[in-house]
Amino acid sequence: MTGRTPARQAFHEFLERHRRFLLTTHVNPDGDGLGSEAATALWLGAMGKSVAILNDSPVPQAFHFLTRHLPMETFDSGVAEQRLSDADALIVLDTSNRQRIGRLAPMLDQTVIPIAVVDHHVTHSNGFG
Repeated sequence: MTGRTPARQAFHEFLERHRRFLLTTHVNPDGDGLGSEAATALWLGAMGKSVAILNDSPVPQAFHFLTRHLPMETFDSGVAEQRLSDADALIVLDTSNRQRIGRLAPMLDQTVIPIAVVDHHVTHSNGFG
């Protein structure tokens, strides 16, 4: 497809290969992370994909409007295990630092799941996503 950078092309191919996605963002999520999750979830849903959102921290009051029609779950180990089991791919939004996703990070060592990282920050932890 024209107009796509190699990274963007790779991300679109990643999306095409999978049907069930788990989305997450950094601890203490802000508008960047939560808005990215909401937009990505709606986009994937429009493509017929299934999507769950699970974050380490609760949604701050200022962003509760995002949860009216789009569930955003807060970390619980049992829920996290189930969401990872149900998903065939993980998308991490607004951070490329594995530790910044909180309690979900160590669980990734116990499962094999493809990971895509979508982040606008300059830093990137090599080997993550």
